[in-house]
Amino acid sequence: MIAIRIGVGFVAGVLGYVVFHQGAVALFHALGVFPTGAFPTRAVPFLGITALQVPLFVSLGFWAGLWGIVIALVVARIHSNAAKLVVATLIGAIGATAYGWFVVSPWRGQPIPPIAANWNPAALWRGPLINGIFGLGAGIMLRLLLGFVRGRR
Repeated sequence: MIAIRIGVGFVAGVLGYVVFHQGAVALFHALGVFPTGAFPTRAVPFLGITALQVPLFVSLGFWAGLWGIVIALVVARIHSNAAKLVVATLIGAIGATAYGWFVVSPWRGQPIPPIAANWNPAALWRGPLINGIFGLGAGIMLRLLLGFVRGRR
């Protein structure tokens, strides 16, 4: 069952990213709230391998799949469906955002976003909001996909 949960978690994370995260980015961009649109195609090294360039949205989709696994494993023991969605949302809003700010940015040699923005709340709300939407979407997709997988066995 753990292997199924891991696989389904990865797919749920990718779908949460494609449908919810990027859907919200497209909406906020259309409203003039976000400066960039959905599905960024700028080439980036996949897994840090310079010779392996992929569009940024592909790289982000892969990492979203890994966060989907985290969500799937963490919510496995929670019985309330509402609580599962709250936890998934918090993992996205807090976990993924903090990891991006305090691990990924320094690893890439970039300034830590809260410090670079002088801890300005107006500049810092986007990450937790959009990643929280991702977490919620991944949680919804996880529930739907696990229900489908259980029905097929």
